[in-house]
Amino acid sequence: MIDKAGGAKLPKVKELSFRQRNKIIFNIWSAIFGFLYYLLYVSWRKTITLSAISIVISILIDFILEAIGGPAIPGGVASIAIFGTRANIDLYKRYRLGDNDGWI
Repeated sequence: MIDKAGGAKLPKVKELSFRQRNKIIFNIWSAIFGFLYYLLYVSWRKTITLSAISIVISILIDFILEAIGGPAIPGGVASIAIFGTRANIDLYKRYRLGDNDGWI
């Protein structure tokens, strides 16, 4: 399906059906298992990088919400969003394109 969407950059993603877009854009297993999924299927380097990014984003969100007096959001939300949305593209790059460097 990612080939139908034009490759890793997804330039033709809007031409796909709603169901096909959702399968490409979000990986539920990666969202649930996060860094463990990435360690098993993608790369340890990418796992470290995305984990660090999700921690920084979680801290920034906490500071901003605390400063404006907003509700507290669980720290794992950023991790779920990052790992869930990046997994299919990273798997495509690794197995279809042979790009296994792991760094963003």
